[in-house]
Amino acid sequence: MLREEYNKRGTDLKAKYPALFVNSRNMDLSINPGWFDLFEHMCKRLHEELPLQYLKRFKFEQSKEKFGTLRVYCTFISNVQLPDHIYDCNYVPANKQDEMLALGYEPIPSDVIALMNTIVGEAMTKSCTTCDKCGKPAPGLYQIGHWLLTRCEEHARADVKFFDDDQPLSDYQLSRKVTFIGELGN
Repeated sequence: MLREEYNKRGTDLKAKYPALFVNSRNMDLSINPGWFDLFEHMCKRLHEELPLQYLKRFKFEQSKEKFGTLRVYCTFISNVQLPDHIYDCNYVPANKQDEMLALGYEPIPSDVIALMNTIVGEAMTKSCTTCDKCGKPAPGLYQIGHWLLTRCEEHARADVKFFDDDQPLSDYQLSRKVTFIGELGN
């Protein structure tokens, strides 16, 4: 996927699901191209399944690849200005709840937080078996050099050549450079 196409898909995604990104305007979509469909499906589910009053408070913090899998960090923002001594509206200490309620604070129900975590968790789990380059099924995680990557066999072999400065490698050398770590997820 070319950089222009990637940027356009990100812009289109934000336009398609504006409620998910209204509190995340400056969030950079650091999603490997092969996982873009996973991320888009996750956005669709969040948009359709989260109750509207909480969807308005949804915020993406970050998306990235870490240790060969997709990571998505998100939360809900407060509906009121938080006092200085309370840092996260999703985890208000018991001794501060009355103070927050007096300000008009509406807590996020635990079942809504669990729904968000389930939808995001399913996308991250699916990334364990999806090539981050092309989106095809991948057997699992490979170690290539010092990197952990979720790749289909074709891209795993191609990346070994990339990491070795395009030196031709025999099948034996490839097998020594690419270590299949194992099946992840499910």
